Amino acid sequence: SSSPAAPGGPGSGPGSGPGSNFDVAGRWTSADAGGASGKRPGGLADVEAHLRRLDDDVCFHHRVVASVPVRASARRVWAVLSNYARLPEVLPFVEACDLLQRPPGAEGGGGRARLRLRAGTSWGYARLLTELTADLLEKPPFEMQFRLVQGELDSLQGKWLVEPAPEEGAPVILRFALEMRAPRKLDRFSGPDADILQPLLERFSSYEVPRALAAIREEAEAPPP
Repeated sequence: SSSPAAPGGPGSGPGSGPGSNFDVAGRWTSADAGGASGKRPGGLADVEAHLRRLDDDVCFHHRVVASVPVRASARRVWAVLSNYARLPEVLPFVEACDLLQRPPGAEGGGGRARLRLRAGTSWGYARLLTELTADLLEKPPFEMQFRLVQGELDSLQGKWLVEPAPEEGAPVILRFALEMRAPRKLDRFSGPDADILQPLLERFSSYEVPRALAAIREEAEAPPP
């Protein structure tokens, strides 16, 4: 097993320059469970995450895939994912989440929705906090797609997948995929702070994403109040 790689200093580590292309993969065990989020530390046992960076001269480009087994029904996992009002309580990196739109007749889930989120991560004394609006396509209880419609990032899209248990008594598998492109020259990270953006993005992909899956598993597996 391996512990999550802490991002290197500004401009350090493999693939820090333009045109870089490298992969980071990790599988965590219960011994690696850290509580750095300040919200719901949760254990990282059996969380798998893979980061691929495809940076170019214009953008930092990340592709992340992650998965975790969850001993709960697919509908219970879906209920956690789609309870948007509670996401700031469940996901360590989400500070606010507002449901802006849902088509008439779709109150029970399914169809399209629009969310506004404020999310962030920290690295040393630096902090990345961004607001974005995303469109969702819900296919309960197994798939939720999302796509950026407004925000500082150049692009962001991905999905949550809940794979049914292969046999009775086995866990379902929660999968997450994310692809994002962040402009190298964000106004807030220009000048002497230009090299801070890359480690902050890498920390989000390699640190916050695994903890998000662990937090959703913890919520889904918790006994009802």
